[in-house]
Amino acid sequence: MKRLSVRLDDAEFAALSRLSEQLGETRSQVVKRGIATLAKQKLRGASANELAEKLGLIGSFKGSADLSETAAVRIKRKLNAEAALCR
Repeated sequence: MKRLSVRLDDAEFAALSRLSEQLGETRSQVVKRGIATLAKQKLRGASANELAEKLGLIGSFKGSADLSETAAVRIKRKLNAEAALCR
């Protein structure tokens, strides 16, 4: 097994710690799960539609009437939030 040291800023460490607590896993397990998830998504070539469904951006008839007008804003916000968790 290989060892890797990673430097995290305070916000990244706090996010990792929160995830660890919520999932009931060690920080190392959460990092390993994140790597596995990213690798799986990249290797299987998740389409934009699959990612949008996973993030809860499509597939629902609930919500405000301007969903198509504000979709780009919501998608960008969700993707940025996901990316922040992965940093």
